[in-house]
Amino acid sequence: MRTYAQLSETEQALAREHGIDSLLEDILTSRLRFDDEENHDDLQARIDNAILAAERNLTPWFAAEIILETCREDIEGIAQCDAEKAIYLDAGEHAIYLPKAVGA
Repeated sequence: MRTYAQLSETEQALAREHGIDSLLEDILTSRLRFDDEENHDDLQARIDNAILAAERNLTPWFAAEIILETCREDIEGIAQCDAEKAIYLDAGEHAIYLPKAVGA
């Protein structure tokens, strides 16, 4: 297992790109929404407007690109933080997530 800091520059770039792709997928499938009021920003409003623009243009397949045009810095920043918090497995290594039992 390695941390982000232990990855090569190429691997770090791949980790960030993976994070961006995952975020966009979660945003576009409505699995992820941001709370603009709680976060004191307008990220979700900009995302919603980007999706609406893609739909208005009858090009919903360009929604991810439009989101990146208007929210790139935010999305890349979140992906960077996620990449830095992750643990990276090497070939042959396995990981299992065990949620804490209620009351444990």
